Amino acid sequence: MKTLFITRTYPPVTGGMENLSYQVTSNFSKIADAFIIANKRGKKNLPFFIPWALIKGLIIARKVDVVHIGDPVLSIVGWVIKKLSKKPVAVTLHGLDITYQSKIYQSYIKYFGKKFDQYICISRQTETEAKNNGFPNTVIVPIGIDLPEAVERSRGDLEKILKTDLSQKKVLLTVGRLVKRKGVQWFIENVLPGLEKNVIYVIVGDGEDKEKILQAADKQKVADRIFALGRVSDDELRIIYSNSDIFIMPNIKVPGDMEGFGIVALEAAAHELPVVASDMEGIKDAIQHKGNGLLVKSQDIAQYLQVINGLLTDDNTRVQFGRQARQFVKDNYSWGTIVQKYQQVFQDLIPKS
Repeated sequence: MKTLFITRTYPPVTGGMENLSYQVTSNFSKIADAFIIANKRGKKNLPFFIPWALIKGLIIARKVDVVHIGDPVLSIVGWVIKKLSKKPVAVTLHGLDITYQSKIYQSYIKYFGKKFDQYICISRQTETEAKNNGFPNTVIVPIGIDLPEAVERSRGDLEKILKTDLSQKKVLLTVGRLVKRKGVQWFIENVLPGLEKNVIYVIVGDGEDKEKILQAADKQKVADRIFALGRVSDDELRIIYSNSDIFIMPNIKVPGDMEGFGIVALEAAAHELPVVASDMEGIKDAIQHKGNGLLVKSQDIAQYLQVINGLLTDDNTRVQFGRQARQFVKDNYSWGTIVQKYQQVFQDLIPKS
């Protein structure tokens, strides 16, 4: 089987979609023939990439059995290639690429994006949104994860990053883009004040809600317990994951926005970090309750307090649960496992002789 991958999101640009594109294509190349057309210069290059990808894709499509499009933004490329080459085309759906509130975009997707042979959804929530928006032929293949070879614990290294003494401290961690749906502001306003004062909250990431989050911390008088680090290096993030006590993903419902999967929850669990997350949207596909994390009803203050306090007061249980979470991720979300699922999807699209 020969497959052509066309993606507008690819390293060296960083991000969840970029990593998914890279991991699927690079790992697929190890087990089958693959041709890759990738935009490595970010969004600004898209007007140049689309016509180039279309021309090159038409040439390569004659040599392959299946064409894969990285997301619906490239629907026009897949549409033309399918129409002219008659090859089956699959598209990966991430979430926001379905629900994005733009009349022009939705009209574009309606015309070019709903005539493909297979839609690969990264979560059950994404599949639900896809079906509600008229996408046929859906299948779920989740996102994979790179497991660190070992989890290195050194509170001293974390103290250097935070520039504070962590003796007697418990560390909660959130990683991700600071937008409303992530629930960081809600957590600071409603949950953190109810936890013991030795509990600090580390926030990694940047985004439009950062100032609102810091203002909420001041208003609730917990600013001295908040460490908003912004973006950090990969080495620093590894240290932060490995030396925190609980990973928090307190998402809330926001109309027109959604959590397609929740890859950071898997990254945390891969570092033996127990995850406490809202039981909603794509998070439910990344986290299996009591498997690699604990799911809590979104915006349920009492339940969040109960679950977090339960983990913080029993170090042995917390550590053991973290080890279990890492093993669960290894068994279910390694890239080797995920790419085999992609391969099966593509194989099923090839007409039987």
